[in-house]
Amino acid sequence: ATWSVLSNLQVEGGVTNHMLIPAWTQIFGYAAECVTITKSNVPLLQEQHTIVGGTSRLSVFRGFAERNCIQAGIHTGAALCGELPEEEGDVIMPYTIPLVELRRLISAQTMPILQEFFVEYTHCGAPHRFEVQHGVPTKGSDSRLAEGTPLDV
Repeated sequence: ATWSVLSNLQVEGGVTNHMLIPAWTQIFGYAAECVTITKSNVPLLQEQHTIVGGTSRLSVFRGFAERNCIQAGIHTGAALCGELPEEEGDVIMPYTIPLVELRRLISAQTMPILQEFFVEYTHCGAPHRFEVQHGVPTKGSDSRLAEGTPLDV
């Protein structure tokens, strides 16, 4: 996932969209197991995948896009832009991220701050819901999200 920060390179889920970087280069496997976030009231997860503008916000390729009637969207997230004003962007769900990234976002950045929240996601084709009430995960929630990641050790 770190390869993709500014390059639109996809290496999650055991696939790649790059001609020179094959999927087998994922030597640690942390990006191979993915989840699809479908609904959440966690601001950090809502801002993870956002469109902040269209063709009019392009500086370099605006003329090309307009001449060819291409509808463009500038996709970003809180990690690159910080918090986005509500009128600035549209939240896009569902989106897919590595499970280890969801675990990191929930255990290290959400649980210490929010006492009440939920996230709904699919993992291995099955729907899941992780919910915290009064600072404690509810019964039936995936306990892996409340634990640190293997990278935190």
